[in-house]
Order: sequence, then structure tokens, then C-alpha cells
Amino acid sequence: MKKFIIIFFLVSCSSYNSNKDELDQISTREFTQPLREFKGQLNFKDFSNKNELIKAINQTLIYFKKTMNKDIVVADRVIKKIKYVRALNRFKRLVKNDFNSKDFSEKVREIFTVYEVFGKDDWSEILLTGYYTPVISVSKIKDNKYSRPIYKTPSNMKLPFYTRAQIDGEGKLEKTDLVIAYADPIDVFFLQIQGSGIGEYRNGTKRYFHFDSHNGYDYYSIGKSLHHIIPKVEMSMQNIRDYLADLSSEERDKILFKNPRYIFFKERVQKPRTHINTLAISGRSIATDKDFYHKGLLGFLKLEDKKIKSRFVFDHDIGGGVKGPYRVDIYMGEGKKAQIAGKLREQGQLYYLLPKYKE
Repeated sequence: MKKFIIIFFLVSCSSYNSNKDELDQISTREFTQPLREFKGQLNFKDFSNKNELIKAINQTLIYFKKTMNKDIVVADRVIKKIKYVRALNRFKRLVKNDFNSKDFSEKVREIFTVYEVFGKDDWSEILLTGYYTPVISVSKIKDNKYSRPIYKTPSNMKLPFYTRAQIDGEGKLEKTDLVIAYADPIDVFFLQIQGSGIGEYRNGTKRYFHFDSHNGYDYYSIGKSLHHIIPKVEMSMQNIRDYLADLSSEERDKILFKNPRYIFFKERVQKPRTHINTLAISGRSIATDKDFYHKGLLGFLKLEDKKIKSRFVFDHDIGGGVKGPYRVDIYMGEGKKAQIAGKLREQGQLYYLLPKYKE
């Protein structure tokens, strides 16, 4: 395999095919291969919700069964989907019946061979951030509170299209029929950062805003412009929101418009889907760079921090801000209870589980 040097900036949290805020680390390491077989012995102690894990298994099985004719090519192995489906079904029975048993880890190793990811400075080392589905108040009528439009994709859009400053500052789309709803400007901006969300209208009606397209510009993290205001160790989505909320509309927009990338949505009754068309499962679905890791694989996150515990995960999603072999974004759910995603930034280890060579 050809070797090359990877030089890239960590970009925090992705989302449903979107992007997120930046992190201040750089990696310069000679890349060899995305995965290698792990020679140690993991303790697969899972501290999270068993029912959510079973949901994630079921979603992945649906995806695999719909793509059964495509093999999984990973770690110099070619794995038939039927083989992975059989392994996941065995794993599901194990989770249902022996999740807390003393020999659970041993039984997992009877089904799977463990592989570690390339990592940042060492094998398996990753940086974990989070994403979630925000719930925002919206209105069909524009007023002082609900002043910024949420737009659907223009039918005649050619890339690159108008920038954020041209759309929201100069009102290039104001006299069109593209407005889905109006909301608070900060809510609209962070809805675009997450890439999808839930809009709650004044009458209590809820609708899902799905990512549809973008204007063709690269994402710029406004956090880069706030390092003199918010210390790096305190940089988070919530702290950025709080700072923006205290500014005048002119000062706020001057910062927001630094990010030229603009996201267009479609309004739906159904929940948004991940990159592989599964439902995102809270605490179980992760986003990684698809250039390195195959979608749908079962993984295990080993974490030491109190904010989030070690657990099994499934590689369901991608994100514009998740680039490189050591960046992982975990889906944390919907609404306020999931806003911990904006503060999540943890070092950990990621391992993938592939079926044994011989079952």
C-alpha cells in the first residue's frame, strides 16, 4: 500500500452530512493503513443503554440486508455481507441474554476479530466530539424574534452560489418562494452547523428539517475568530452561542458571515437519516471519515472520561467536519438533553469488530 503523509486540522463535531466547529490540533504522521489487527485483549464493558444498542444493531441489519450484493472490503479482507449479518445476529442474541455476564467479553471475542484504527499519534487513539438534533422555535411569519429565513434549495442553483453574507446579509433570496420558515438568527446558524433539526411551530406542530444541499463554499469555523474572546479550553458550541447572544445584530452577523458556507433544507414529517439511510441512534451512531472507514461496521469506543462512558457503537454517518483517521463524532440525541454534544471533546480509543475468519 502506498504511504503518504497526512497533514490535517481537527474539525470538531460533524452531523448529518454537514460540518462543525474547529479543534486546534494538527497531526503529522506517516499513514500506512486504516486498520490493523489488535493483538491485545479488550474488556468490552459497555456502560450505556442496552436497548439503544439493540436498536442500532437492528438498523444496521436493515442496511446490510438492502446492500447484500456489495462486499465489505476492509483491512485487506473481503467480507461477504451475509457473514457480517450472521455475526451481528449472534451478537444481538448475546447482548439480549448475556450483556452483564462475567464472560461477555470472551463471548464477543468468539464472534469477532478486533481491529484498531490508525489513530493520531498512536494506533487506536481518536478524538471524540458529538452532534445532535437541535429543536428550535420557528414561525411561518417573519417578526423581530423570528427574523432569519430557513431556505429550501433553489431549483436553478449553480455552484458556487451566493455566500452566507449575500443570502442573509444582502437578502439575495428574500423575494423568492424558497422560505420554509423563520427563526432566531443564531438558531438558524447552528441548525446549519448540525445539518438537520426539528422545528417547533407556535401551534405546537413539529417538523423535521433535513439537510438537502449547500452553496458550494468550504466551511469556516467562527471559533477561529473568537480565540481572543473564549479560551481554547472553554471553546464550545454553547459558549459561542452565549457570546453571540450578547452582541448587537450587526456585530453578531459580522462574525456569522465569516463562514461563507450555507445549508439548504427540506421540511419533512419523518426523522432525518444517516449517510447510509439508517436512523441515528442516540449514544450508538458515530460519524467517521468514509475515506478511511467502511460504513455500517460495529465498533467499540474505549473512554475514561466521566462525561461519556465506554460503549459499542456503529459507524453510520459522515460529516464535513469529520476528516482523517482519528476523528469520531457520536450522535447524542434530540433537544436540550442532547446538548452535551456541543461540549464533548474527549480522547479515547476506537476499535472495529470484524467477523472471525472462520465461523
